[in-house]
Amino acid sequence: MGKIRQNIFCPAGLGEKSVTTRGTKFEIRPNGHHSFVLLDSVSRIQNPVMVNPNPFWRYAPHAGGSALVSRYPQVNSVSILSRIPGGQKTILQRLNVRMISTMTRLTKQNREEFNQWLVGLTEGDGSFIIDRQRQNNGASPKWNITFQLSQKDTNAQLLYYIKNMLKYGQVSKSKDGNWSFRIRDKEIINKVIFPIFDKYPLLTVKYSDYILFKKAYYVLTSNLNNALCPQLRSAESAQLLLSNSPTLHGDNPNGLACGDGKGLNKQANCDLACRIEINRELARQMEEILKFYRKGPDINYISPIWANLYRLKNAEAEANFNNLSRSDITFVTKFWLIGFWEAEGSFYITNKDADAKRYTHGLGLTLKYDRQILEAIRLIMNADAKVKVNPRHIKCSGAGKADFYAWDSTSKSVCKYAMTYFEGKFIGRASLRFAIWCRSMDKDLKTLVKAQKMLRHLRLK
Repeated sequence: MGKIRQNIFCPAGLGEKSVTTRGTKFEIRPNGHHSFVLLDSVSRIQNPVMVNPNPFWRYAPHAGGSALVSRYPQVNSVSILSRIPGGQKTILQRLNVRMISTMTRLTKQNREEFNQWLVGLTEGDGSFIIDRQRQNNGASPKWNITFQLSQKDTNAQLLYYIKNMLKYGQVSKSKDGNWSFRIRDKEIINKVIFPIFDKYPLLTVKYSDYILFKKAYYVLTSNLNNALCPQLRSAESAQLLLSNSPTLHGDNPNGLACGDGKGLNKQANCDLACRIEINRELARQMEEILKFYRKGPDINYISPIWANLYRLKNAEAEANFNNLSRSDITFVTKFWLIGFWEAEGSFYITNKDADAKRYTHGLGLTLKYDRQILEAIRLIMNADAKVKVNPRHIKCSGAGKADFYAWDSTSKSVCKYAMTYFEGKFIGRASLRFAIWCRSMDKDLKTLVKAQKMLRHLRLK
């Protein structure tokens, strides 16, 4: 597995041009007063630490100086090194706060925590795809289902971490520069994906996509032959079906005689009729599923998990927003929220008074649907700030436009609680944003302005 920390010894000066470790030469570039940038191609690195499935780096504070960890899209792997004033070495560390060996051990012991985190991440960055591919030769269309997670180039290693944990799937880069993790094999989807999302149901409108996705799986893998073929065992019914489908959608064997329906021809007709009818029925059911999938859920749709809660409380959803308690939302687990925040959450620094330059920390989320999710997060964070409907910074005018919901808080007590709640838990690039946000708390104006610029820059990456 390799060590979480690798010490690279070199003279601690900005004039150094390169450093060699384990036979690999790295280029060092100055990056600020107390930091260096270490550049190299992943394909050339033989260090077992780097090829670990979770090769992230973290914000590494040290006495007398600290390093901002980053990764730039123009190179395969970049990490920022901390220069320790008065010392003679530079320290390279992972992004995730946990030790890699410890984290691996923990995730093996607590697989359920990873599963909850994965469900939360999927709520924001995942897709359950149902796809129809038309065939050029006029044959029946080909149907595919795919579980997919997408990330920007700067967070691609998160997908490799997921692949390593699930032991299945492929990671690839698309033409737009983003990265995707996909599982297309229906047997693996049934073996790996369904057990996770059945045990920890989706809490957002994405639950609707999941149900249609699962229906599509059962249609594509069901044994329609046993259900349909007994009805077509007579030569007359088979002949009638064949006469109505002269092209047979490209399935007609050359030289098949469909005349008298006797002997071998009778059996051939029946078998062929079965295949035609199976394709028709499969296409009919899949087209129906695809129609609802493309239409999307109703604007008022909520996950059955929430619907059951409101039913138990014997009131409408709107009436329950202000009546929820922590005991009502135990299904919103900590690791689900960590995964969801990794995909949708925001940590920011804002200037509340331009004249007085009163900078303050804040956190929040904005969603198109699922107001109840924000209400639950507000409860978990012990926040007084209310969920806003169609806030001014979001454009949603026009007839038929769905509402947008936003929750954010600049309360210091809420921010302090979030620091403790999320400490050491983020896996991907959110760890960097969170570290900058935490480390700049209660700092001077110059530090706050600099941290604000960093967070805004990272948000665009």
